Amino acid sequence: VGIRRLPGSCSSEYSAVFELNRLVVSESHRRQGIGRSILEGSKKFVETELRRELHTPFSYKLCATTLDRLSAANDFYKNSGFVVQRQWTAAKLGYVTYEKLFD
Repeated sequence: VGIRRLPGSCSSEYSAVFELNRLVVSESHRRQGIGRSILEGSKKFVETELRRELHTPFSYKLCATTLDRLSAANDFYKNSGFVVQRQWTAAKLGYVTYEKLFD
């Protein structure tokens, strides 16, 4: 799992944008709550970092990109309240970027 802050990502709507990169969960490990655990751990990390940095109330946005053909990953993000930010194709592969605002 990787989390990085996107540079120049502040706006009047939110304090920062973080990109979540996670590895694919194998079929044999599905339905064990791994994705939810990763998402919850990511939120805790981001909130701890922002609390330490800002010392004021904050909101933030998490973004995550996956292949459009990975239906389980796409369903996970949709079921977790993420919305499609954009869809695009590169090197003959389709991608979907999801985002969710936390405040």
